[in-house]
Amino acid sequence: MIGSAQRSPVSSVRPTADQSDGATEVVGALTLADLGPLRRRPLSLVFVVAAAGVALARASLISSDLGNGGPLDMAVFGAIAAATETVAVALPAALLWRVPTALRTQWILLAGLVLNALAEVLRLGSALASRSFSDPSLESTLGTLGLAVLPIASLLVGLGLLRLRDGPIMRRGMLLVIASAYLVVSLVPVGAELLGNAQVSFTPDFALGGILVPLSAAFAGWVSVDAWRAGERPSRFWVFLALGVPFYLVNALLGFGWALPAWVVTPADPATANGIFTASAALGQIFALAALSLAFVAYARLTPSAAETS
Repeated sequence: MIGSAQRSPVSSVRPTADQSDGATEVVGALTLADLGPLRRRPLSLVFVVAAAGVALARASLISSDLGNGGPLDMAVFGAIAAATETVAVALPAALLWRVPTALRTQWILLAGLVLNALAEVLRLGSALASRSFSDPSLESTLGTLGLAVLPIASLLVGLGLLRLRDGPIMRRGMLLVIASAYLVVSLVPVGAELLGNAQVSFTPDFALGGILVPLSAAFAGWVSVDAWRAGERPSRFWVFLALGVPFYLVNALLGFGWALPAWVVTPADPATANGIFTASAALGQIFALAALSLAFVAYARLTPSAAETS
């Protein structure tokens, strides 16, 4: 975690009598040694600033919706989703602060986290474009780009985590189990719409968000679960990341599974269906936020090797 700068007490600084050149240095001022942690981790500040920008932009959108008479439940959902996006954008900062040489030694993992942050920024851009007077196609383009980036990001994160492992891969069959579970819960909304006699259109966004995104996320989750089951160190790092698998499933089930009776039983009452969906989606976002928060703690506590700290 971020450590405070060490500085000598002012009372211990004793100027000598032979300072004839009239030194201009201010007693107690920050030196290059004091700024060492920041100088070694300048890239992490980029993602801290980006995360703050995402949080402020989302807060502005939520405030605008409430000012225009938007429902309070949607504002609550938006606030939780905004917090989730903010943590996702800040994940590269956690890794860079703990491993300053990650750009060289853990570049695959870092690239995956950066692309995941980029996906959230693109989704934010899509939301902002929907409120502006820009080209209407810009909103859908940015949203599709965000979905297209996510599978690549998850694959890179999974490959980067593989490089962190010391032991061999033990449970390859578990990948099939996790991938199947991820795929099933991602397709729950489609099944709900079919049972509700709704027309389902299979678009490129559906292929990305409903198939490629969960399958690639399952790969990254499987690496963490296998490392945790194998007892690899650092154990807390792998435990925190492995918890993302059940949290992902609960997030998907709460976000979509509870909406199933709304679409099937009350298809003629859009208000009731939207209310159930918003409540369940908000609960699902809480688990997504918890999973990303655990990942942030995991990367911030990752023990770097001697080569990575040099």
